[in-house]
Amino acid sequence: MMEQKSRKHIFFIAAIVGCGVLLLVFLLFYRSVRSAGRPIDRTATSGYVEDAWQSVAYDGCLPEQDANTRESEEHSANGQDSARPEDAAHEQVFTEGELVEDGFAEQDYFYGLWPEDFRPVQASVVVEESYFDDALFVGDSRIVGLMLYSGLTQATFYAEKAVNVNNLLANEIMMQTGGQRITILEALENKTFGKVYIKMGLNELGWRNLDMFVDAYGRIIDQMRKSQPEAVFYVMSTLPVSEKRATGDPHFNNERIMEFNELIKEMTWMKNVFYLDVFSSLIDDSGFLPDEAATDGVHLNKDYCLLWLDFLKNHTVTR
Repeated sequence: MMEQKSRKHIFFIAAIVGCGVLLLVFLLFYRSVRSAGRPIDRTATSGYVEDAWQSVAYDGCLPEQDANTRESEEHSANGQDSARPEDAAHEQVFTEGELVEDGFAEQDYFYGLWPEDFRPVQASVVVEESYFDDALFVGDSRIVGLMLYSGLTQATFYAEKAVNVNNLLANEIMMQTGGQRITILEALENKTFGKVYIKMGLNELGWRNLDMFVDAYGRIIDQMRKSQPEAVFYVMSTLPVSEKRATGDPHFNNERIMEFNELIKEMTWMKNVFYLDVFSSLIDDSGFLPDEAATDGVHLNKDYCLLWLDFLKNHTVTR
């Protein structure tokens, strides 16, 4: 009898130890999964000194600051679109934590597992301008310039000065004909496009939180693809600025722009859309936008808008 009780005690103790081991294994596994999925802190790895951010007129991610104390006209006077701080601080277009259409959650952009050999769209056979007849161009004031100078009269442009990735879809944009103002998503319900070209990233250069930028940009693509599921989506790099415009500005310069472009490139891979490296086609041997390209060092004149168009005609994909 005593021997039977002893065996029961041993079995009971062994069961408890076994459960403890299983629990420990589970906790270690859970911790490793959480560590692997933790978003990368780009503000800690970008190489910028924290104190330098304090001088940014508009970073779009510090709602605790008084928006009225930030002067958005400072960059506008120097050639950059004026982006009001309240647009990013209070006008959040997307729901936090919402899953995107292709199944990636917002933090999946930041795993850092994308292939380093991912390439932009390569040079191809030059297409006729009629290729853009069913194309939509979306973006900020540089897209406005392309609309004015490219000669693409059959293409559609939804673009306006001072928009950023936080308010692009929420703002009512002036249509190029008729003077009607309507949101981009409302406009997309009324017309089907074969190609969609998007270029953002100018008015966000002063933002401190780069994850916020790339997440909002990715959600723009998700929203637009729902309305245009058959369209080919091209995402263009942020364009360069001249050496004169970049001098003395810790954020509005080509090093900062290239940092943004790497994030945009990674995002296009995650979203399975096409990335166009327009930046590299417009810089000179010194790595800047030539002085002759823009009087303010930012917004392209007609000759360089036509060079931009030439690049687009020579970088297309076929399905």
